[in-house]
Parts: sequence; C-alpha cells; structure tokens
Amino acid sequence: MDLVLWCAAMSFERKPNGIIHHVSNADAGAGATILRRPRVIFFGIRCRMSLVPLVSLIERGVEIRAVVVPAPRDHGRPVSPISSAVPRMSRAYLPLAVPGKSETIDQVAARYGIPVFQAGSLRHPMTKDTLRALEADVIAVSCFPKRLPPSLLEIAPLGALNLHPSLLPARRGPDPLFWIFRHGGRKAGVTVHLMTAALDAGDIVSQQAIELPDGIGGDALEAQCAEIGGELMADAVWALWHGTARRTPQDEREATYQPWPSSSDLTIDPSWSACRAFNFIRGVIPLGYTPIFDTGSERFAVSGATGFDEYAVLGEPRVIDEHELVVQCNPGALYLTVSESGKAGR
Repeated sequence: MDLVLWCAAMSFERKPNGIIHHVSNADAGAGATILRRPRVIFFGIRCRMSLVPLVSLIERGVEIRAVVVPAPRDHGRPVSPISSAVPRMSRAYLPLAVPGKSETIDQVAARYGIPVFQAGSLRHPMTKDTLRALEADVIAVSCFPKRLPPSLLEIAPLGALNLHPSLLPARRGPDPLFWIFRHGGRKAGVTVHLMTAALDAGDIVSQQAIELPDGIGGDALEAQCAEIGGELMADAVWALWHGTARRTPQDEREATYQPWPSSSDLTIDPSWSACRAFNFIRGVIPLGYTPIFDTGSERFAVSGATGFDEYAVLGEPRVIDEHELVVQCNPGALYLTVSESGKAGR
C-alpha cells in the first residue's frame, strides 16, 4: 500500500475530552484498509490474573509493545528505575490448558518477541521516557501491585485500562475476592475501567457479573475473573482504538473500599450462619489465608470446610477426631478440618 492510501485509511479525530482516537476503516470509508493494530504496554506480575489477560490481548490481535513487571527487591541496594528483564524460561512451552503447567508472562513475552521491563521507580523520568518511546496507544494493567502515577498514564493517548475483579464501584482496593467471601457475597464480577489518579475510580468501560455457587474456591473464582476479564480487556482496547468505547462514570455514593485483610478479618465465630462460614473458608484458603474459628472458649486454625447443615442444632461443638470438628453456627452446623497446631486457648 502506498503512502497516499495509507493516509486515506488512517484518520484520527479529537473528542471533546481532548483524547485523540483512531477512526476505524468503517468510519474512514468503504474499501479503506487499516494497517496498524492498537499498541499496548501491559503492566502485570507473574500470576494468572496477569497471564490470562495478556494472552487474550495477543490472541485478539493487539500489538503488545512491552510487558512491565515490578523490579525485585535487592536487599536494600539501589534498584534501577527501569531495566530490561531476562525472561524466566522453561525447557518447553506447555499449553495453557494443562492443569498446573501454565506459562508465565515472561515466557509468553519471549515466545512472541515482546520486551520485558522491570520497573523500580514508576515516577522516575527515565521510566517515563523509556515507555513513552514505545509509542503505545493504550496502557493495560492487570494485577500490577503499584499505582501508576499521572505522569505515566498520560503517555498513552487513548488512555490506561485496569482490570479489577469486582463490580465497581463496590470493593475497591487490593484484594476484592477476599472481601466478597468475607461479606458473604453471592455475586462477584470483573470491571475494566479507565485509570485516573484516584484508585479504582475511573470511568467504567465494561463489566460482567459472576454468580457464586456454594463452596466455590477463591482460585476457581480468580480463574473465571481472569478469563472473563481478559476478553473484556481486549474488547475495551479495540473499542478505544475504534472510538466506540462507552464510558460510564462510577457512582461515588455506591463506592466502598477495603484494605488488605488483617488477622481479625480471618476470624469466624458462632454468630455466622453455617452457609456463610462454609463459603468463606472454602473461598479464602485457596487465596493463601488461614481462617480462625473462635468458639468462645477455644480458637482453631481451619484447614478446610467439608460441609454444612443449615438446620442442625448441636448445642456444643462436637469433636469427631483430632483434626475434625463440628461447630454450632447461627443457624446450622459447620463441618471443619483443623490443622494440628491450630488449636489454642483464648
């Protein structure tokens, strides 16, 4: 395609909000061909909530200009603001569908020839200059543990998108899946929103609810959030690129925020319903937490919940054996397994 046809096919217009966006081939006119795909810088970590959205973006035809991960701590020594990272490779690439044998984002990046950067300081001018030189249209973030400063958000002319595993504006903060289980929620979800200086507060671009069955594990819920969220993220990138993204401001009257859980947030007592306690235990243990059941006279470190009877009346806790316990809740009875070192007096 010669330069004249390229210019005819590519067109941009400035919206009232000041963002320059790409006009698709349908907007540019019949027969026009768009050569360039949307360019994205992806921020994440080595986890499923970053891996699956990255793969979704690649499979949906988005051009990933770089993957950015946090720089590892260097025992108090100065860390470079930003540096190239050597991908953590395995001997063989394994399909993502093999249980327990998924690639890391490093390996995915290496397979597709995508540069990986380790960011030690997001506010340093060197970081901004390095990433700006990649000429990305969009920044995409999923599970990155640090807040991106406005100086970085502004390098992407179409905006920065964040994938958050809750139905915003509810449950802003670092670990919404824990709080869904803690509060006895029956519905979870994922949200893709535009990023602003305020945490998890930008306009919503897409969102989908997830119904929670009794006993679902936090790892299974996280997997659903990653799969659905990855598709929503890819949809949102293309919508920004084509200028068709719908932005819905978050209602601050409905906003809630929860921090990282404290030790008291792991405690369950007999005032909980057996169903709620069962779902909390089954949900948060796969997320790396150890719940504590406080009977009022003893405290047990819980290693699992095997079932519940929502109508049973026990009166007093009943020990089945050294590691199994049935406790009275309000209402119902809860069947627990407890760790060997978990039983302790108040």
